[in-house]
Amino acid sequence: MTSNLQNRRLTVASLLLLAMLLAGLGHALFPAIPVWWAGIGGWGAMLILLTVSGWQRYRQLFVLSGLGALFLVWGWWRGGEISPARILAQNILLLTMLYGVSFLRLVAALGQEPDAPLPQGRLAFLKSMLGIHVLGAVINISVVILAIERLHEKGALDNTGIKVISRAFASAAFWSPFFAAMGVALTYSPGASLYTLLPVGALLALCALLVTVLQTGGWRMQHLREFRGYPMNLASLRIPLVLAIAVLLLHEALPSVPVVMVVAVTSILLTLSGLLLSQQKRGASLNLFRGHALQAASRMSNELSLFLGAGVLTVGLQVFVATFDDLLLFEQFGWWQAGLLLAASFVTSMLGIHPLVSAGVAAAFALPAQPEPDLLAMLCLAMWGLGVVINPLSGLSLTLRSYTGLTLRGLLSEHFLYTLVMWAIFTGLMFMVFG
Repeated sequence: MTSNLQNRRLTVASLLLLAMLLAGLGHALFPAIPVWWAGIGGWGAMLILLTVSGWQRYRQLFVLSGLGALFLVWGWWRGGEISPARILAQNILLLTMLYGVSFLRLVAALGQEPDAPLPQGRLAFLKSMLGIHVLGAVINISVVILAIERLHEKGALDNTGIKVISRAFASAAFWSPFFAAMGVALTYSPGASLYTLLPVGALLALCALLVTVLQTGGWRMQHLREFRGYPMNLASLRIPLVLAIAVLLLHEALPSVPVVMVVAVTSILLTLSGLLLSQQKRGASLNLFRGHALQAASRMSNELSLFLGAGVLTVGLQVFVATFDDLLLFEQFGWWQAGLLLAASFVTSMLGIHPLVSAGVAAAFALPAQPEPDLLAMLCLAMWGLGVVINPLSGLSLTLRSYTGLTLRGLLSEHFLYTLVMWAIFTGLMFMVFG
């Protein structure tokens, strides 16, 4: 296939993702518009990507979809109903959110000083950890890449830096409405409230950061005197703060619009505003924005294959489980059941299974027991925030390993105790809040 033909196909796929966003927005504003229209855009983009790169690159799509198809057929054979519209719609609003948030990469570096020296000492550690946490909560994996490249370039990326970057970033999944984890939690746990998840998740994230401080620095942070961190300033936090406030205000003003759509549209509008207000010429800013939109498919290919494949698996499991009146993994679902499933997700994460899949499976088996929606949602958030840290195939781990050569054994030794401590904290917190 010629390069020009490939580029044209990728452009068409990117335009289909834009159509996915518009259809999702249309559904959010006018519920009569079916959400599966957006699914046509997402699946259409995925099919085009398959013609460009081949199926070998997207094995996870075929593995997850294949398992889902088996459960669908089995469930249909047992009397279950297969709905193509449901398959098209599953996880599609999550992909729409990821599409919108991806634009924030264009303004991620605004306010940064590329030539600023690396700060050193205990205060530098705290600033780096909190800065990566807050920025990561909004611009996702981009902040990890920015921090790693900066520290690696200065020869300052050691084990302590790896721990603080990975844990500070991943723990934002416990509460951030801009993380895919929150979209997963709200989707897989109908009825969950963002206003409940935010404070409980923020408390869990605070515990994660405190555990990281104690494990890396000691009780008096005496081991961090020589630490060299990532430079942070107030200017770099303006966009995350403005975006967070805007999303909360819009969610309050438009409670019927799904949070994931509010996040997607707000991210795009704020990115465009930030580019136009920057020191670049307006034409250059618009070209940068347009170029990102026309290249979105190639950047989101992995997310598309993972979320679409996991969507088929989730629907298949739900159809299959629904055909059994007496198939209840749990007669009731409370704090200790959530702790048990979180522990099980650690095993699957260490085997390379993405937390998105674990969350979908957990929801399929927990929902028949009619759990407290916020408890199930917090379980999904914890599965994501802790799972990506110990998963050797997560985007976070692969990014770190590309710069550090971190092995699987090294990955587990760095974070195994951390995940055990956080499992105990999560279980205790769920007992106090939902017990």
